Amino acid sequence: MGELAEKRRKTRKNELKEWVMSLVIVVLLALIVRFFVFGTVEIKGISMEPTFYHGNIIVVNKLSYKISKPKRGDIIVCSYDDIENEILIKRVIGLSGDTVDFVPDSSGGYNVSINGEILNEEYTKEGTGFYGDMQYPYTVPEGSYFVMGDNRDNSTDSRWQSIGAIKKDGIIGKAMIKVWPLG
Repeated sequence: MGELAEKRRKTRKNELKEWVMSLVIVVLLALIVRFFVFGTVEIKGISMEPTFYHGNIIVVNKLSYKISKPKRGDIIVCSYDDIENEILIKRVIGLSGDTVDFVPDSSGGYNVSINGEILNEEYTKEGTGFYGDMQYPYTVPEGSYFVMGDNRDNSTDSRWQSIGAIKKDGIIGKAMIKVWPLG
């Protein structure tokens, strides 16, 4: 009976070791995914309304632009001017080499023009009432992107010299989905 009890004790000990090792591996994989593949960001401010609202939490795909380039219309999470912990969540409007301009519309506001063509922007809260302190037409530098918030009259973005075009290495990732609040 002593030999059987000893065998059971060793079996339980081995099972516990396997469980602990499995748990450690799962935690490590979760941390790798969290820090290198997907992350979350809380929206602060109203610059992306009506797409995202203050307090929304979104999932960011950190690998998306390691493999490909942002496309016009993508919503990106980025930093600018190497200011640590200062992030922006904006929509890509102009790609490298594009010429961005603002053309007066019939309501007294402005339409965004890319390479001479007016953008169809169904995602904006309202038209563009002003267009910052940049000189237009503006050609987006190579390796950079012109970004704007969807709430144009309440967004500090590439229209302002203090932000300017966002460099590709300043892009943290692509905004994927809103996870909070639910619904």
